[in-house]
Amino acid sequence: MLTIGLKGLDKAAREIQKWTDKKAAAMRKAMSLALAKESYRLMGAVKVGLKKGTLGLKPKSKYRNEAGDKRYKRKRTYPPFSSTGMLRGVSYSVDKHDLSFEVGFRSVSAGTAWQAKIAEKSMTGYRWLISDKQRLALRRVGIHLRKTTTSIQVPARDIMGAVLARERSRMLTNVVSLFNRKMSGERI
Repeated sequence: MLTIGLKGLDKAAREIQKWTDKKAAAMRKAMSLALAKESYRLMGAVKVGLKKGTLGLKPKSKYRNEAGDKRYKRKRTYPPFSSTGMLRGVSYSVDKHDLSFEVGFRSVSAGTAWQAKIAEKSMTGYRWLISDKQRLALRRVGIHLRKTTTSIQVPARDIMGAVLARERSRMLTNVVSLFNRKMSGERI
């Protein structure tokens, strides 16, 4: 017969509590690492999608000067946001306490605030009012607008929505897979 006194039971309870605290800390660390890896992968997917134009967004039409100026002879369409410098504005962050992550145009610095503003406006689309100064600038590069044209409608382009629609099914399976691999002792 095995008898354990109160002191032994108290010591066993403390050891069990230590063990469960270590396991909980390891699980939290594994989950935050899995979220960081997945958010980094999603950030890369956004950047590749912006660069190559594979986000499923409609291509923008590019005006061409028909007068024969070779500087403006380019393709009529090109991927949205491909040449606007939007790549710098894409970033990610992981909140280890809430076990959540954010990927997108987060404007972490003053240099990337304009990308966040453009992405936010482009999500729903907007109307661009053309001033006389802008009309003259467009005319200088060979874009001649009608006298009655006072604004241009910019279509909706939801960058992050396009990425989430494509990556939604893989996100959860990737996080679970990374978590399980880390908990089994594998280095990820």
